[in-house]
Amino acid sequence: MVDSFLLIKHYLEMLESQFDIIIYDDYRVFENTEFAKLSVYEKWHTNDYCLKIKSSPYLHKKCVSLRKIFRKTNQNSDVVIKSCCFCGVIEYLIHIKVDDRVVCTVAATGYNGELRDGIKQQICKRLSVGERELINLKNRVLVKPAKEEFVIYSLEILADLIKRYITEKIDLSLFATPKTNEYVLRAMEFISANYSSDITAIEVAKHCHISTAYLQRLFCDVKGHGVAEEIRNYRLNYAKELLCTTDYSIKYIAFECGFKSDDYFSTTFKRCFKTTPLKYRKSRENKKAQ
Repeated sequence: MVDSFLLIKHYLEMLESQFDIIIYDDYRVFENTEFAKLSVYEKWHTNDYCLKIKSSPYLHKKCVSLRKIFRKTNQNSDVVIKSCCFCGVIEYLIHIKVDDRVVCTVAATGYNGELRDGIKQQICKRLSVGERELINLKNRVLVKPAKEEFVIYSLEILADLIKRYITEKIDLSLFATPKTNEYVLRAMEFISANYSSDITAIEVAKHCHISTAYLQRLFCDVKGHGVAEEIRNYRLNYAKELLCTTDYSIKYIAFECGFKSDDYFSTTFKRCFKTTPLKYRKSRENKKAQ
């Protein structure tokens, strides 16, 4: 039998010329697996149009906020969903479910969609650009949607391959039905929506209506680390996105991601990734230039 990871890798290579694929790892189930080495993992919208939008902190916050909201919608569905973000970028998404819980989301993105006049004027004002300049950039960078039937069919195949991979290689205990694991999932949903705020393990436990000590024990059993480390991991991953997609200062990124100081952020980043935030940004810039 062909290894499920190799099937995914080969299929993605086949799609590479036609699709901009992103895997939204909502519960960080792939972060310590070979899957995390794929180019579609830990990837963000880095086309010139999206980067221009993200150059405004206000617009970037709206972009991230809408993305989080969308991830929480239609989660009972396992069919491909079409969505157009506030800045006119179309995504086709499919939620991958295990035991009736959404594990991750696969998206084909980068398609050119409609941009309403009111939103267009708001974006132009925030970016200090003319409407014609904005639309020319959008039309130049974003592609017209391929035949919807082909996009949908391709995503459905990819979702089936990823489901097989999860079944074969991921510990499914997190997605089982016992109440204890429901607490962990509820906590992770809360962390995912609030990690950029000044939240603590105590607040997460209160949201789950259980004691902090009990939630800590559940996290250690299921995830192998505590609640504080889970919050930190979400913050660091968001920081990596900002480092790759914006030119925001290290101080701004630190506070935007929920760290109390830029020094603490830099120290934590270096301890976890063996490099400083600035060196990480430069290394990613060099990779793009190659």
